[in-house]
Amino acid sequence: MPFQLIAEDESGSRPVAEFRPKESVTVGRTAAARCEFPKDSRMSGLHAEFVATEDGRFAVRDLHSTNGTFVGKRRAEAGVPTGFSGDEEVLCGQTRFRVAEAEESGSTQKMAVPKHLRDSTLGISEAPLPGETEKPAATIPADASKSVAGDTSSDLNDRRKTDIESTTGWLSETAAAVVARFGLEVAFAVAPEEGEATDAYLDRLAQDAESTEALVFAAYALPKRLAVWWAVQCVQSVGDIAAGFEPVLDEAARWVETTAEADRREAFAAAEEAGLSHAACWPAVAAFWADGSLGPPDV
Repeated sequence: MPFQLIAEDESGSRPVAEFRPKESVTVGRTAAARCEFPKDSRMSGLHAEFVATEDGRFAVRDLHSTNGTFVGKRRAEAGVPTGFSGDEEVLCGQTRFRVAEAEESGSTQKMAVPKHLRDSTLGISEAPLPGETEKPAATIPADASKSVAGDTSSDLNDRRKTDIESTTGWLSETAAAVVARFGLEVAFAVAPEEGEATDAYLDRLAQDAESTEALVFAAYALPKRLAVWWAVQCVQSVGDIAAGFEPVLDEAARWVETTAEADRREAFAAAEEAGLSHAACWPAVAAFWADGSLGPPDV
């Protein structure tokens, strides 16, 4: 028996996801969640996870959100599944959720793992970098690597070499190290095994085509520069970019090619000018966040 997760806010009530017993649905303000609510300012980026059990019961797990998850008037303990009945409301941010039975045919769209992630552990191996038509896509020209002028901390330099100058691979060889670095212990339904390789864990997560957990893990596990390039390709993979937004994506790709400070800021300026209103804007924003100061250039 499939179920529908129904969301209700000031715009009305609507089904947002379909799931079956032993499956889960995450909700949040950002694309890290399966169901995204970008207009709910009180909802965390990855706020909560809804689960259906084999015997038809339901539970919600707060993913250490800022403002909490409430079942009726009860605040759910962070990281601990809290049971609720189908007629009870669950509040995440300013959005109320409930669960109802769905028709077997299903009417809601499910997000599958993109083909280029399924076929490659890096998820970026099918498209060359900007200006690199004869080299493998996962190879970034060595002369594009930059150093941070004035850095005196060896730790910061080492971190930057991994995040920005790496031309291939992952932040760590083991999935557990990636999870520990970013505090993702409760973000995934299945934890990495001790010593499990990063790409092996990604493959395990990707086996569930209806879950976005593989996408979330890959976004954290890739070095920042490769992650931005992967994000560019993700946007490109869903079809033609909406008219007027191609220049924003081009700015993000240019930063990947050069890692130049001027290109980093140009990418963010293009995203702001576009109103942060399209998927093409977010690889550009990610390029800006990936390196350097977030303050004005003259500060």
